Amino acid sequence: MAKVRTDLVVMGGGAAGVAAAVRARQLGARVTLIEAEKLGGVCMNKGCIPTKCLMETARLYWRIKRAGQLGLLIPNVELDWNQIMARKEDLVGYLRMGTEGVLKSNGVEILKGPARFETPHKIKVGNELLEGDRFLLATGSTWAGLGISGDTSPGVVTTDWLLDMRVVPQEVLVLGGGPVELEAAQYLSFLGAKVTMLEPQARLLPGEDREMSRRLSAVLKEQGLTLLTRVKPLEIRETERGVGLLVQTPDGEKNLEASLILHAARVPALAELHLERAGVNLVEGLLQMDAYLRTNQSHILAAGDVTGPPFYSHRASAMAILAAENALGSQQVFEQARVPRAFFTYPEMACVGLTEAQAKERGHKVRSATIPYSVNARAMMALETDGAVKIISEETYGEILGVHIVGPHATELISEAALAMELEATVEELARGMRLHPSISESQVEAARECLGRGIYVLR
Repeated sequence: MAKVRTDLVVMGGGAAGVAAAVRARQLGARVTLIEAEKLGGVCMNKGCIPTKCLMETARLYWRIKRAGQLGLLIPNVELDWNQIMARKEDLVGYLRMGTEGVLKSNGVEILKGPARFETPHKIKVGNELLEGDRFLLATGSTWAGLGISGDTSPGVVTTDWLLDMRVVPQEVLVLGGGPVELEAAQYLSFLGAKVTMLEPQARLLPGEDREMSRRLSAVLKEQGLTLLTRVKPLEIRETERGVGLLVQTPDGEKNLEASLILHAARVPALAELHLERAGVNLVEGLLQMDAYLRTNQSHILAAGDVTGPPFYSHRASAMAILAAENALGSQQVFEQARVPRAFFTYPEMACVGLTEAQAKERGHKVRSATIPYSVNARAMMALETDGAVKIISEETYGEILGVHIVGPHATELISEAALAMELEATVEELARGMRLHPSISESQVEAARECLGRGIYVLR
């Protein structure tokens, strides 16, 4: 027997599901949220939060060993794995508890268990039927196989493995050169592993600005990472050393060996939802959606990782808030182009908008400027001069088309650029901004000035 009909059923309790549920309650809707595992989703339990927590330890460990440049002599730095893991678990548990408190205090009904459609307006949670006027799919993403022979070998792991790692492997092959792979590779390298990254494209972060991805790649190489590009994995096998990987390179096939192979391949978590019973269409494995985040069934919307890449928690939350509003009568378009992109490496990298190549391909008359951190006093003080700010603007009207940052605090500084683009500020307006001195943020204003040909601290 079905329960009393609810206004909005949110399927998934991660970043997207929580944001949508709370926003819908703010708008007066009756909301039921369903989570099969732990509240908080991948980001809170296995992704953003625990991995960044561990990375903070690794980054500081790596910097302390090089603190002599700052006049600090700190001998015998050791890792206390019990404390490292306890801190990570405490943080995740605290945030998860807070999430549950937020949902309950806002009057969101929470059901635990896997959810699947029975009809377009009914779902089953365990043995219980639930009816809804509208549904939001927010089930996130799940691990994908590599699609090659041997990919289920014990020596092939995902980034989940890092969350319980207490012994650093000697050698690791990391498949892919995206943000998650980069962060995992650097984490292992900082802790002492010999890490080789394998990227099938011509460079790391092939979707990002060429100049900036090259800057980051150069720093990673200086730190000890080995980067191999134009490499395609073909086959995995177990060896005495651990695992072997047959790869295709521009020079032919080669065999590589390591203690472990690590990957971060993910796909939207759709398989268990029985979408066919709801009449929801998929196109090449992805939800068929319009600009308002509705599927082909207009009462069923989706937000977050379940809609496909890029897999960012901040994107998921923003999509979910808009989707909740649209489900309850609004008509807002989600602006995918305005999503900031973050890479929590050291140095960090963050971007928003178009790359220079993309801007030119779209017919824009482009003006761009890059200001290196090597001329920023605050970066010099911290010995963090590996990086730069690049701004891409449209020459005629001064529209800011893209901003790309490599360097300290890039993931914080990009928010200013994202806001400027959201408010349709021009590069002239950004150039006239006043920033504290000494600060890293000064470089963003200087880059805007130089876009206009009037940078102050540029040698002519």
